[in-house]
Amino acid sequence: MGSGTGRSAAIEDFDEEAQDTIEQLVKLTTIPLLRARFADMIWLLGKNYKMAEQAAASYLAAFKAVDDAGHWAYEFDCLKRGMALARVLGTKKQLFLDYVHFVETRLASLETTGTDSLGGVFSISCSNTVMDILTQRRELAKRLAIEWKRPAIHF
Repeated sequence: MGSGTGRSAAIEDFDEEAQDTIEQLVKLTTIPLLRARFADMIWLLGKNYKMAEQAAASYLAAFKAVDDAGHWAYEFDCLKRGMALARVLGTKKQLFLDYVHFVETRLASLETTGTDSLGGVFSISCSNTVMDILTQRRELAKRLAIEWKRPAIHF
């Protein structure tokens, strides 16, 4: 959707009629990512918690679909957006717990198999980088503790 100003549509450009149409599309759409985007738009337009819940659940379903196909690294944003919505709805609610369980399970799987959608290069390089940073921070914390004669801070 464009406007006479030559810019892309902004969320506030959608009037009541457009919002009703988008809400109907949420109900009719069977493609999880598309359903997530439509529901997310309704959430952003009016803070409809049912739509936020639908968006978060659909983002997770969309991410699981690309994860099953071995292409998760290319759709990481939908996992992040869905988890953010689930968090807003409540960290003790089942939807957020589903995200946590999925992420923990997936990370454990990557840890044991050492492969990801980039042929293992992504997780190995990220793991090495993270481990290097943690090692450096632990060493710095130990040095500071010795200098200040305080107990070491553990990361």
